Amino acid sequence: MFQALVRGALSRVAKRVAKDGLFEKEGERAPTAPLSNRAEPEPGRGFSEKLQEPGPDPRALCQPAGLRAVLERVSEQDGVLVLHHWATWCAPCEEELPLIQALAESLQDHGEVLGLSWDAFEGGGDPQDMSVAVGRYAKEHGVDFPTLLLTDAPEKVFKALSLDFQRIPQTRVLAPDGRVLLQHDGAMTQDDIDGLLALVHDLDAQ
Repeated sequence: MFQALVRGALSRVAKRVAKDGLFEKEGERAPTAPLSNRAEPEPGRGFSEKLQEPGPDPRALCQPAGLRAVLERVSEQDGVLVLHHWATWCAPCEEELPLIQALAESLQDHGEVLGLSWDAFEGGGDPQDMSVAVGRYAKEHGVDFPTLLLTDAPEKVFKALSLDFQRIPQTRVLAPDGRVLLQHDGAMTQDDIDGLLALVHDLDAQ
């Protein structure tokens, strides 16, 4: 019974529409362009500007490393090496990262920045997973200098690297012969970065 009533109502509506000419007639509306599944560039911008480079692989930005691997990495450096201690959970580190990235870009042929992540000191976890997380964080913050995730116990790290200041961020500048040229505890300012660069250039001039 209900279905019969519905069919009857639909029939009456169809007859009324046909009688009153309520259907759209051919030619009443301008033809529209076919839909496309390809994104159109914004006005004034080309695809080359809109599509960004994928950037470095997070797995290449941070690798887990014990103290032996860290010391070997330091000993392989030919020029000036800036060791920058930081972590993703450190708010001052995050604020300082753009300056450290700019420092890495300014050094270029004069030396290199090597990050040392303390992320494993807080709660631990699988080193590979943590290093990927640190690398992803670095990429999101525009950082492309390499970082090693310290996997040994904090006390062992502090002793081996002669770190009497057990907070981050902190930065050490090593000469090619291993001498400590500069030790900065806490976040660096632009003036500190400028002074560090001047020190490196003076070393090159000797």
